[in-house]
Amino acid sequence: MPRAPLAARFEKEFRLRLDAALGKTAEPLSPILPKVPLVARLAFAEPIGHRDDIAAATGRLLDKLCETLEQAGQGLNLVIFMIW
Repeated sequence: MPRAPLAARFEKEFRLRLDAALGKTAEPLSPILPKVPLVARLAFAEPIGHRDDIAAATGRLLDKLCETLEQAGQGLNLVIFMIW
């Protein structure tokens, strides 16, 4: 269908969207920037290796992370544990 009859029937926003879709006008895009990953960290004076100690430390880290997420009003879909 030609543009003229459509332009006569619809509002300005429709005409702008139609022109953008057909590549007749430039439409600036605002990219969605990735969020900075949240990090929770614990430091120990000496290495830990006992399973119960690791479980306790992991629990403390998750508690810290959950508090940070709650304050930011965010959720979580992936947790990566890195040990170095």
